[in-house]
Amino acid sequence: SFSTPSDTGGHSLLWSPGMAAGTVGSMSFPGPDPTVPLLSRLCCQFPHVDAEVVAAVLESVGGTVVEALGVLCDLQSEALAQPAEPQLPAGTLAVELRPVQGGGCNGDGLQDLGSIGEAGQTVLRINVDTSLLTGSDAGKIAAPPSLLLVVPSGELWPLAWHEPPLVLRPPAHGWYRLILQGAGGRAEARFHVASVVGEYAEALDEFYDALSWTWDGSNWTEELSEASLELVVGVDDFMGRLSAMLAPMLPIMGGSLRSMLESPRKVLENQLARIIEHHDAQAVGMTHSAVRDLLQQSDALTMFGPILGGMSGGGGNSAEAVANFSRAAATFEAARQAASPALQRQQVRTALARLLAAGDRYVAHLRSTLQAGAGAASGLAKQWDVPGGLRSQLQEALQEDGIARLPAVMQLQGAGGGFLADMLGQLSSGAGGGAGSGPPKTAESMSFLDPQVLLSGGRELQSRVAYWSESLISGSVVVGSPMRPMQLSSAPHEVQNSAQALVQLLRLGFGYVVQGDDISGSGTTTGRECTLTGTLHRTRATLPLRAQEAFLAERRRRSRLRDVMRVVRSQAKQGRRFSLRVNTDLDLAVAMLREHHEDNWVGPILESVWAEMFRSGTLVVFELWAVEEGGSEQLVAADFGHPHSTFGFYVATRYFDRGFRTCMPGFILAFAEAQVLAQRGFDFWDLGGTNQSPMMQYKPQVAVEMRKDVFLDGLHATQRRELAAAGVEPQRLCAGTLVEAIGEDDLWGAALCRESVTQPPPSKKAQQQQKKKAQPKPKAVPVGKVGEGGGGAPSFSPGPREPPEPAEDRPAAQVGVDTVPAPVPTKPAIQARLQQIHAELCASGLPAAEAAVEAFRRLALEGAGSAAPATPTGS
Repeated sequence: SFSTPSDTGGHSLLWSPGMAAGTVGSMSFPGPDPTVPLLSRLCCQFPHVDAEVVAAVLESVGGTVVEALGVLCDLQSEALAQPAEPQLPAGTLAVELRPVQGGGCNGDGLQDLGSIGEAGQTVLRINVDTSLLTGSDAGKIAAPPSLLLVVPSGELWPLAWHEPPLVLRPPAHGWYRLILQGAGGRAEARFHVASVVGEYAEALDEFYDALSWTWDGSNWTEELSEASLELVVGVDDFMGRLSAMLAPMLPIMGGSLRSMLESPRKVLENQLARIIEHHDAQAVGMTHSAVRDLLQQSDALTMFGPILGGMSGGGGNSAEAVANFSRAAATFEAARQAASPALQRQQVRTALARLLAAGDRYVAHLRSTLQAGAGAASGLAKQWDVPGGLRSQLQEALQEDGIARLPAVMQLQGAGGGFLADMLGQLSSGAGGGAGSGPPKTAESMSFLDPQVLLSGGRELQSRVAYWSESLISGSVVVGSPMRPMQLSSAPHEVQNSAQALVQLLRLGFGYVVQGDDISGSGTTTGRECTLTGTLHRTRATLPLRAQEAFLAERRRRSRLRDVMRVVRSQAKQGRRFSLRVNTDLDLAVAMLREHHEDNWVGPILESVWAEMFRSGTLVVFELWAVEEGGSEQLVAADFGHPHSTFGFYVATRYFDRGFRTCMPGFILAFAEAQVLAQRGFDFWDLGGTNQSPMMQYKPQVAVEMRKDVFLDGLHATQRRELAAAGVEPQRLCAGTLVEAIGEDDLWGAALCRESVTQPPPSKKAQQQQKKKAQPKPKAVPVGKVGEGGGGAPSFSPGPREPPEPAEDRPAAQVGVDTVPAPVPTKPAIQARLQQIHAELCASGLPAAEAAVEAFRRLALEGAGSAAPATPTGS
């Protein structure tokens, strides 16, 4: 257990190499990772002492930490007493740890400091409320308090206590928590530090998202129709050349590589047909993404065409196919963006402007860290600001209000050298995907995870996830290597490993998808490959089950929940009730998923793995049944999910029967399921990644959008609670009927939502008093950046919170539940809001005509309620 040795010179040692997992106060934590050098920990806690001096002090005392601490504290005190030297960190933020109101280890009374600056550059100066240190003995400090730093990987670093102020320099990107347990109570504060690499990766992800979904389906033009037909021809010619050229190489190509080459073609074959026949906005966005992927791969023809010319019909023909495809892609992009609404085009320009600013800082970082242009990202650094180079092309696109040059956009991803260059870089770095020790030097567009490391649950896994949280652009990590991917298998001797791999991914914070398991194949699992990919998207849709007030602070969520409550009432009056059940018929649920989910990725192999997890209790299927007055019943919606980390629940995929779309079965299931999980003691309900696509528009209505590093911070807090509450688990979800007839009280948040309707609005005097109370007290202003990159999401187990920072101090990419005063609606804003409501309704399954009528009705209601509470920032 964590121990406090005898006091030595006023300092206490809270770490030793042989220390194991144990408890601090009433909390239980894993022991520190012995692979993290002690020097790194001491440099974090003594930032004003040069790292070489820290190393020399350790060496001079023979590595005896107790003796080193006194010397280091004295050296730091001397440094703080002197005027700041040029080499010392400039950014300093002063804070005070205050007692927690409640004793939970998962965020009760959490002090949220937001983003305090840049990793390795910002210093946190910490004072401590004296009531935390003194017991009942006349204000005397009975014993030195325990002090822990939770780093972004979730690992805990026990720190040495000395007289405040304590000083920390967080070394890496991500969220940290500082936990103090003293004789007078406990304090916990969390803060975020940014990095140039993380800022660039996030800006690029945001730009790709805005660019992919700029066309919303409201304006189908003749130019877009012709461009779509031209793209069909270009894709057929290009893929024919690529397939013929690579045919001799297929036997030696790994499954991951084959899947990456074949997946865009399958997507385009399906989505182009939907575009031409139905003018489908989801299909247009997916086609754009698939075209980008193919353009990344076009360098395969350029590189190998001349070498394999005899096999592919000649290198010249290959170059012509690439040129034709690139031209068709540019025409399609120009038509797609020209047909997009002005609001969406402005979002793309805003995201591009942010990306250019982040790119300037990123390239300067590359040039300072990669010597003489060498290294994996040297291509991007060289191409960035030369005359006519990448930056000038993007700046021109920004001014022209159109981005048709997709090859230039693709150079922003990865190392700037193309798809094969990135792939070869991954091969040279091994299956670890380049996630080594220390912070990432570059962003990366693809990465791989060794399946043996995943299955063994090695301690380095959480560090790799923290690494990818900063550097990963695509949000995908392939399990395996390019040449040897992990194969999901239904074979008796392998199916348990496949199930364990899924569980391990979830505990690390990933979602997952599989490729190569579609039912359009042979229909059997024999001789087929099914590769597994972990997903770590930029934005996560997660519902903290103890945060009803924060969730309902946003108007559109309140409106959605009230709609669901009305539907439940009206259907009951008509003689139809809805029943919530668990695990009554897996085969039927999967069959209905395939029937109603056009882009279903669940095939026979994954179904066999699920069957094993179903038997072991690690797959739970929530089912919504419609029961008619005469007694007939029908399955109308289902969620396929996994309980993990004891208090978490992840939904892998879900569906609803579109024949019942006017009854909102997907939303009824979501709120009823969340209520059951909350009642049984779960902390969060996780829907995985989200973006601006029409198919994802339902997620922000039933969950909270948060950045991936915010989600990981909450997950790690939940896992600490898992250890602290040994033997305490949520109530088991047993197969059968959970709710016979769903009523309003069976919907998560309904009771609080009713209270918000019945309570009269506060008087003007009360509003002014509340506003005055919310004014934050003046505090020391840091030299570095503060308030950027904050959380934007409630804790998974929230308690009293600090007043939110002003919305204008937060970055555009931040998604949160804080509120700002509602602006006076303008005509363009009203039109944009109407289009947004219409898209959401269409995504929920309503026909376009019905959705239009309902959109006008809701807009009128919103207009009538414009004097209601402040408009949420996420609206």
